[in-house]
Formats: sequence, C-alpha cells, structure tokens
Amino acid sequence: MSQEIDEVEPDAVADIPGPDLNTNTPRRRAPTGTCDCHLHIFGAPNKVKLNPGREYTPAEADLLQLGARNKVLGIDNVVGNCQL
Repeated sequence: MSQEIDEVEPDAVADIPGPDLNTNTPRRRAPTGTCDCHLHIFGAPNKVKLNPGREYTPAEADLLQLGARNKVLGIDNVVGNCQL
C-alpha cells in the first residue's frame, strides 16, 4: 500500500456512511478494561489529506463521538489511527 498522501481535496465527499450516532446500550456490558483494537477516525473529507489510491472516502468523525460511543458500549480503551 502506498504511503504517499495526496493534497487536500476541497471537493471530496464521503462515499460511505459515517458513525452511528444512536448507538444502543447492549444488554450485556463489555468486561472492564475492554479495548477496541482497530479503528480509524477521519476529520472532514474535504479538509484532511487522503491517499490518492484509497478505495473509499471516509465520513467525518471526531474523538467526542468515539468517546460517547465507547461509553455506551462499555469500552475503556482504544488503539487506532486518527487523522483530524
């Protein structure tokens, strides 16, 4: 995979759905210390530099949305890639 990053694309529009902002509380909480070990967070697609060879244009998300989702799901830790 190419590591080259394109310039900002001012006309870029997300072509996949963004995060579900209405996450439901699960019947069973995740065990204490649960870690979401794979995630990506991207800022607005028309403001961040994206790989020109990408297969999709991500929807915008932010750390506050991630924190709110994790609180509902009972996730205490994350390992991920943020491009904000």
